Amino acid sequence: MTLQIVPVLRPAPGAPPRTRRHRAVPWLLAAGFAAQVCVRLWFARARTGPVANPDETGYLLAARLLSGGHGGDMSGNTFYQGGYPALLVPAYWFSHDPVTVYTIALAINAVVGAALFPLGYVAARRFRLSRRTALPLAWGAALLPATTFFGEFVLADAVLPTIVLAWLCLLHRPWRQALEGLPSTGDVCDRCIAPNRLGARSAIRFSQARTWLRSRSRRFGSSRGRGHGSEHGDQVASPIPLRRRARGLVASAAVRDAGAAGVVAAFAAAVHSRGEVVLAVHVVTLAALTVAGAVRRRGVAVAAGAGGLAVAAAGYAVAAAVNGHVRAELYPGGVRDLAGNLGERFTTGAGQGWALSGAAGQVWYLAVSTWGIGGAGLAAVAAVLLRRRSLPADRVMAGVLLTVTFAIAYASSAALPDEHRVGNYAYGRYLSCVALVYALAGAAALLRAGLRRAMGLVAAAAVIVGAAGLWVRLYAGDRLHTYKFIGFDFPETSFLTGDRGALHLTAASLAALGLLCGFLALGRVPRAGAAVAACALAVTNLAALAFLFGTHPARVRPAPPLPGAPKGGVVADASVGWEVRTMLVHPVWWTRIGHIDVRRDAPASGVCTVLVQAPDGTSPDASWPAHPAGWVPHANRSWSIRWVAWHDPSCDQ
Repeated sequence: MTLQIVPVLRPAPGAPPRTRRHRAVPWLLAAGFAAQVCVRLWFARARTGPVANPDETGYLLAARLLSGGHGGDMSGNTFYQGGYPALLVPAYWFSHDPVTVYTIALAINAVVGAALFPLGYVAARRFRLSRRTALPLAWGAALLPATTFFGEFVLADAVLPTIVLAWLCLLHRPWRQALEGLPSTGDVCDRCIAPNRLGARSAIRFSQARTWLRSRSRRFGSSRGRGHGSEHGDQVASPIPLRRRARGLVASAAVRDAGAAGVVAAFAAAVHSRGEVVLAVHVVTLAALTVAGAVRRRGVAVAAGAGGLAVAAAGYAVAAAVNGHVRAELYPGGVRDLAGNLGERFTTGAGQGWALSGAAGQVWYLAVSTWGIGGAGLAAVAAVLLRRRSLPADRVMAGVLLTVTFAIAYASSAALPDEHRVGNYAYGRYLSCVALVYALAGAAALLRAGLRRAMGLVAAAAVIVGAAGLWVRLYAGDRLHTYKFIGFDFPETSFLTGDRGALHLTAASLAALGLLCGFLALGRVPRAGAAVAACALAVTNLAALAFLFGTHPARVRPAPPLPGAPKGGVVADASVGWEVRTMLVHPVWWTRIGHIDVRRDAPASGVCTVLVQAPDGTSPDASWPAHPAGWVPHANRSWSIRWVAWHDPSCDQ
């Protein structure tokens, strides 16, 4: 039946070169994807074990549990959800060696992160960039440190940018289908204010449509092998069934994308609490889509909205089950509760000042970490939302993106306690999941706009950076210099200022705005401005990554943290701090680390290693006076913590 409705589309002889170039796009995307994987693996090649603890260990332990292995005790820590560890489960299918497992996990990060290139290409095309411009720009932007740096660690931040960008791309089509034919506010005003101009514009569009229809009729109307009619091949297929078929394909694509967006949103909620913000916005958006479809009598929009909501609900149920299993097995003593902070921050003036200032710091870092381009993108997205001439679907998506951004910034800042570190006031990790979207939006706006409008976007980015930075400066004050500075929290600003030991807020702001002006200038190079600007962006990102990870880092396999063969039980005394216990969870792969009180209890049968704390001034032999005969102490130091591993040599025989 399908063959009787749809004509056989054969390319005309001597197809123009443009068509051949279009056929090369999938191959270029595949090659660019492979190159992205290689770049990410290159910078991660020296990484052999977790260093960002307890985060990395929490995710690796959950992955080991989901793969069927033994768990551990992470009680008292932040709850590390099971969505991201589910992606790491294949690492435990190939090996139990901690170094090999960690390397495979980084390879999974590289593959998921490299998907930002094809997704970024789709987003750039949605921003109305040509294929020639979208390809290099998406490749260079995908290497932003905001989307690459955390991929060199086993953290959920490695996959969240890909998840959020995929969700936004999928959500766009259902809204475009639901609001198709709905004029923008500017078009309505045109009908009221300028009927003559509108009539001329309509005449031009009618002429273009007539030309297009004639060209299509010449292409499909011939009976010489191009059309598909009756069984004799001499009748031409009617254009009406073709149009219905096209509408059906578009409608099914909208429903499919809404369902896929529901799956992605539910998975985001399973990965991190930021994903729960995405899911909440997704539910509200699809509910509005369903209502809009019902009001406009668009059955496709109603089906897409209702189907997407159903899929999201089912996905969230699965995510809740997985997270419930992980919580019960790995956090028997409870998790670190951050919900109590929210109540205080939401209901007091001081709490609101903390939350809003932290959100401003995250917005500042978002703009600076994208070399100012993200600031221009933030201004461009806000302009689309407020501009009357914007397409309705574009305005909806702009509102969705801005809502997710500010909700994540505000909620994450409100939930965090005061840890007496600089990252409490300016932090980029939580908004790294939307950094690429704003960078692409800003780059597309700068490349497509005229010089005057582009300079206006640069000025708007400067206002955003300056206002947010001033807010942070006034609220934090001297705490930006007296509180603890952790270089892991500030990779991009360390590159911009060349200082890994302090935050220079003004210098970083000026450096980012300088790079933004350089991008604008390179984009104006005659005939090749877009390509030159995209290459400059890629070079800047690669230089930042080389600064952060080094150009030739050595890969050193860590020594086993415990003496003896990897077998037998391992227990830790109550005096051993959480830092040491967490550090040993991943290397001790053969058993679950138990608990013991060496002052009252003796090690049970089958226990081969006992960990005890060694106070300053205490020799290793005196760290456990009641140790069993024949056990040997092995002194260790982690950071400033001294601890001793007592081992039974008979276990190695």
